[in-house]
Amino acid sequence: MDSIPFGNKREICLDFYVGERDLLGLGFSDNVIFRKQYYIQVLIAKTPIELYLHTDEKFAQPDFTPNPADKMKEVDGAWEFQVQDTGFEGTFQIEIDCVPEQGHPEPFLSGIG
Repeated sequence: MDSIPFGNKREICLDFYVGERDLLGLGFSDNVIFRKQYYIQVLIAKTPIELYLHTDEKFAQPDFTPNPADKMKEVDGAWEFQVQDTGFEGTFQIEIDCVPEQGHPEPFLSGIG
């Protein structure tokens, strides 16, 4: 997972890979079932913060406005999203925490400032 700072928002790149290994016969082979990159845009200046799921890098354009349909749903202090294509479908969650220099992480649920 990579995080790219960009003003009052952050972007996280997620690379999903699902494969299977065939160990029969001589040698082995890996069969790719699913491989795709997704990007999560975190708008930290909003209260509460908002997360959006993207399948391309258009969010990096200076005049980009997120599509409301791409907004991730908050579920019990985390944000839920779907990953799907031919051969694979999954529901995942991401949680964002504040990690102090000392002490335990705490959920980051509100904007800054």
